[in-house]
This record gives sequence, C-alpha cells and structure tokens, in this order.
Amino acid sequence: MNNNSAPAISVIIPTYNRKDALCLAIDTVLSCTSIKVEIIVVDDGSNDGTLEIIPNKYPSTVRLISNNHSKGPAGARNSGVAAANSNFIAFLDDDDEFLSGHLDSSLNILTEHDEIGFVFGKARYINENNECLTFIGEEQQQAIEKLSYKTLSNCNFLNDELFDELIDRECFLNTSTVVMKKDIFNEAGGFIEDLWFGEDWELWMRISKITRSVYLNNEQVNYLIHSDNISLQDNPKAKITNKKNVDIVWQKVFAYPGLSTHQTSRVKSAIAKNAFECGYENLKLGNNRFAIQWYFKSLRYKASMRVLLALIKLPFSILFVSSHGVSK
Repeated sequence: MNNNSAPAISVIIPTYNRKDALCLAIDTVLSCTSIKVEIIVVDDGSNDGTLEIIPNKYPSTVRLISNNHSKGPAGARNSGVAAANSNFIAFLDDDDEFLSGHLDSSLNILTEHDEIGFVFGKARYINENNECLTFIGEEQQQAIEKLSYKTLSNCNFLNDELFDELIDRECFLNTSTVVMKKDIFNEAGGFIEDLWFGEDWELWMRISKITRSVYLNNEQVNYLIHSDNISLQDNPKAKITNKKNVDIVWQKVFAYPGLSTHQTSRVKSAIAKNAFECGYENLKLGNNRFAIQWYFKSLRYKASMRVLLALIKLPFSILFVSSHGVSK
C-alpha cells in the first residue's frame, strides 16, 4: 500500500460472539472522525454469525480477520496489529464505543510530538442501561491525579511515574482509550499471548519504560461494565481466581531486565500484598492449607507483621503440612 492510500490510523477490534455490540462499536468508529481509518476486526472463533454479518454490512469499510483457533484477547490484538497498514494503531473492545474526537485528538499529539509514543484517556463507564458508573471512573481519575505531569495543550504530559503507578494501582488504564505508534508496540514486543488476564496491563508497563505518554483529560470512550462482572467482585472464588492471575502478571514484571532497586522493591511489595489477599480469600472459604501457602509466599517477598499474625492464629498442624507450594 503506497503512502497516498495508507490509512491515517488502524483501529483493532478483537471480537468473540458479540455481533450486535460489535456493529455498534464499528459504527462509533466511523462516526467519530473524518480522517481515513482502517478498521480491523479480528474474530477469535465466533459461532454467532459474525463472519457472515460483518462482510455484508461493511463490505468496504472493515477488514475481517478470522483466527484459525482461539488466541484470546492478546493473540487477537497481536493479529490485528500485524495486519495494520498504518503507523498508528488504536484499540477498541467489541462492546465499547468511541466518542467524537477521540482519534483526532490522540493522533494530533502523536504526529506533533516525536517523543510521545502512547496516548490514553478518560473513559466513561456505563452499564447495560447506559447509566454512568461514576465510582469506577473516580478510581481511575484518582490514580491519574496522583501522577506528576506537565501541561501540554489540553492534556497531561506524564513523567516516568506511570510505570510506578501501574505497579501500585494495577491497571487503571483503559485499553479502549489507547492510541499509539505501531513501532512502539513492536519494540515492546506486543501482548504476551499466554496471558488471558492482565495482558494489557502488563504491556502498558513495558511500554511505559520505553516511551513517554500523554493522558487526555476528557472522556474518550464509553466503556461497558457488565452486571455479571460487577457481581463477581463480591464472589470469593472469583476473587481468588483474579488474585492468581494477578500473581502470574507480577511474576512476568519481576523478571523484567533493568528494573531499578526502587522498582524491584515495589514489585516485591505488590507480589506480597496480592499473595496475602489471596491467602485471606482462601481462608474465608475454609481453604486453610492454601491460605497458608499464599501467606508463606507473601513472606518470601516481603516480611509483614499482618501475615505473621494471620499465621499465628492458625493451628500448628496445618502450618506444618502447608509451608510450601501454592496451587489454589
């Protein structure tokens, strides 16, 4: 593709069995900007008619890629980026919606500032009734406001604290707001495909170490929070699964080359905190042995009085047989 016909930006939309929501997401891309956009939908094994509907409804405006086997969100996004013809890429989940001006404002920053390779912004969190969930948005905003920054037009020019903040608060950064340079994505190595949870959070940490970023203060996308996801927040078994997945991400981060002593210490503290919380959730379910194994893992990364006190309260017989290994 020559430069004259190349799109200004490629939008990557991974999808799985959400044909109706997907069409709405595509429509918001087409309506939010007048620039030349390449929309790449990566189907990850849908059986709901997505493969038939998209080519018929968008014969000339959407490129449809179908994975031969399910790769998960990380693999689907990597496939989309690999196929992209633009030097700039944006991501959109198949149940989210771009708001007017999102692509234009992000692209303007990336093209005008060579030192900036990554733009993200505020998301409007909504439920299925299009009602705004302010408590989620406020949590993200608090994380952003803690960062130091310089003023850049109508944006915030983040300094190197972004990596540390992603350690302290995990992933407050919304993937559907991200617009970035494709060469930065490739330099970072893309999403890790064996991560089916936190794959975006882990990549943003890697990217924050190789380029500078800009945060847009105004809302860029509508981000749908499903009611079943909200209910899972109070489910102990779901919490344990989440904590185990977070631990996998932390182990990836802990192995990063070039971490400073300060950053290594923060990662170790984060691993210890997550392990303690996983132990506590197991304890609430009566999984004492697994609770103890997670407590000991927490101690291996950082000594903590609260972990020691939690262990003291448990029977010695359980402590004796559970002092190594983590599996639940």
